[in-house]
Amino acid sequence: MLDLLADIQRRQGMGMLLITHDLGVARHMADRVGIMYAGQLVEKLPVDPENGLEAAFHPYTRKLMAAVPSLQRAGERLAAIPGRVPPLDQPFAGCRFADRCAHAFAPCAGTVPDWTGLAEDHAVRCHLAVQPEAVRKLETAQTLKMAEPGRASVLAVRGLAVTYTQRTGQMFGKKHIRAVDGISFELNAGETLALVGESGCGKTTAAKAILGLTPASGGEVELDGKNVAGLPERRFKPYRRLAQIVFQDPYSSLNPRMRVGDILQEGMAALGVGETARRSRAIAALLEKVGLSPDAVNRYPHEFSGGQRQRIAIARALAVKPRLLICDEPTSALDVSVQAQILNLLADLQREEGLAMLFITHNLAAVGYLAHRVAVMKAGKIVEIGSARDILVRPQHPYTQGLLASVL
Repeated sequence: MLDLLADIQRRQGMGMLLITHDLGVARHMADRVGIMYAGQLVEKLPVDPENGLEAAFHPYTRKLMAAVPSLQRAGERLAAIPGRVPPLDQPFAGCRFADRCAHAFAPCAGTVPDWTGLAEDHAVRCHLAVQPEAVRKLETAQTLKMAEPGRASVLAVRGLAVTYTQRTGQMFGKKHIRAVDGISFELNAGETLALVGESGCGKTTAAKAILGLTPASGGEVELDGKNVAGLPERRFKPYRRLAQIVFQDPYSSLNPRMRVGDILQEGMAALGVGETARRSRAIAALLEKVGLSPDAVNRYPHEFSGGQRQRIAIARALAVKPRLLICDEPTSALDVSVQAQILNLLADLQREEGLAMLFITHNLAAVGYLAHRVAVMKAGKIVEIGSARDILVRPQHPYTQGLLASVL
């Protein structure tokens, strides 16, 4: 799509205003970038062909850059911006970013900053720009202790297949579509396996078949040493608490008519987890673990931001104490700073709980940051599997090489 836009622009001499929260897209496509915060442009700078946005000065821009995951940042805590974007129905007496800025000083709270030119075509709206002692470097990264994979197998998939039957339009005509075509892998406690590939390759279908939400047409799915593939719901129910899923869209995956406390308690009650009298305390502890205040139990999903809703979804999955967490594109609907918070949270939870994670994503930067191993899927088959470093640095299959070549 980006190549198509660039080609049309070149042939027609067209100007383009590209709105995105993907800094890789901005660097690849743009001549100039404007950084917007709370309804206001705070920085304007050209994209350097060699160094991209490395000349950025505003603390907000630098935080965004430090929040981008990568293989090189594995073992670091991604930069997260505390607090929330302020509501725009209030008057602003000073810098709109002051409450969330680690470098704020007296003028920031009471005086609206003017534009200050730093170089040709580079201007910033920040009081630090006129201070000789202003720090222009990114903050020092904090270390993040990643989980060490154990030897205990949590999930073993052998020859898993899912076949759909589709009518052809002819009388009684049918064709069979092999959405998942005999995939196999194992996943141990404390380990993250990233499942990557293009849209439609069968990643989500495989996840649903593992959870028994889509019937498998062949193969085995071992959870805790028991083959659960094809089990009727009555016999599968005791194994449901072992594996839980966090869906892609935090806006549609939570029931809008239920309070957060009821959402978290629903799975516990259905699967008989914990005593009724103790569930309230367990829910309060869960909310604290995912970084939400205990009073969230009485609020509805629409009262939270996208990142907070995804934290609620993660808490809901953890409420039944699973051993396997399947994350299906958990950060694709979030901007880069909120994505960093969720990736940090998942890394912390895995280390503390010893969770095995199947991380389904298109975001290869997040894969390099979070995953121990990577499985590359194409047309229902796994075409390459190995350690994250080997797959991302030394891919062997032509399809994997093509995927990596398209990363911005």
